[in-house]
Amino acid sequence: MEAPHDRDLELEEARLFERGLAEAGTVYGELALTLGEYLEGATFVLPNNEHFPDAIELSPEGLETLLRRVISYTPLSEDDPLSLQFIRPEEQEDGKSCSSGACGPAATPGNVRGLLGRDGNGDWIVPVHVQDAANPVRITAHFAWMAGAMLLATADANPPRMSAQEYEVRAEIAAVACGFAPLLMAASHVVLKGCSGVRVHHGTALPTDVLAGLAVLFAAHHNDARGLRQMKGLLEATQQEALDRAVAFFAKRPSFSARFRADPSSIALHCDFGPEEGLFSRLFGSSASSEVAAPVAFARR
Repeated sequence: MEAPHDRDLELEEARLFERGLAEAGTVYGELALTLGEYLEGATFVLPNNEHFPDAIELSPEGLETLLRRVISYTPLSEDDPLSLQFIRPEEQEDGKSCSSGACGPAATPGNVRGLLGRDGNGDWIVPVHVQDAANPVRITAHFAWMAGAMLLATADANPPRMSAQEYEVRAEIAAVACGFAPLLMAASHVVLKGCSGVRVHHGTALPTDVLAGLAVLFAAHHNDARGLRQMKGLLEATQQEALDRAVAFFAKRPSFSARFRADPSSIALHCDFGPEEGLFSRLFGSSASSEVAAPVAFARR
């Protein structure tokens, strides 16, 4: 029998998840509205040999190759001039870090990465933390975020005023909208082993469960249930569980799923998932709602 305390904790976690996903979903809807033509035809970019066939060396040239490969999956030109700016953490300079990154500074929202910039000629300047560069999961997610930031800088003629943390979240959601949810989810919960023991590195601005929810929304937006299944098979257990919970969350709300699939920008001003719908409502709702919601729930395709 479940203890009352455990049940209360579970309900609180569910409430926080829904609130965080609603806030992120509103931004996703805004981007679907303002970046519509940029996002047409987007598919999940998976961490596999099909999407990343290049042999990458741990060198400035190799990392630039990786960044340009990531950019190639966006509407941006992968040939635009750019340079990498490498950043060394204070802990590493003091001799308190190790190559695994398990002893380096903790990543927290608003302090995950340096901010994208341009030089006097308008060329991109992409900051890269040295410890991220040595970890394929972290560096690939970092470049996915940078691609999202580049898209915003290119397409947003009148960007809204926001804090550094809000900017980081918005760019991350733009990266999700480009298909980079698999790369970001992989980096959202990375277990590292170093000289100071085991540590979990959170390399994203959004938590794993919210990224999972956005991934399900992306799959509904682009009718890509197959990509969502492929993505799950490439993730670690923690991320797989988060994805399962997100799929279950939307499966119990087919009316919302139907509205979103018909018009992703409909949640731009206010993202309201509504309550869980009962069994009979889900079974005998409108045929249109059931058909549209199918990809979200991993149903037939």
